[in-house]
Amino acid sequence: MSGINVKNLLRRELRKLKAAIEKSFKQYIRTHYSIIWLICLLSYLLSILD
Repeated sequence: MSGINVKNLLRRELRKLKAAIEKSFKQYIRTHYSIIWLICLLSYLLSILD
């Protein structure tokens, strides 16, 4: 294996890894966004009532 092939292989693997991380991060944000929003809304309402 030449150095160029190794470099291309590494670059491809890194790109796959990056894409997988971004995808899982977006799914995490999507599932937890509503919970975070709800907590913010509740704390806002409590601050008004105080």
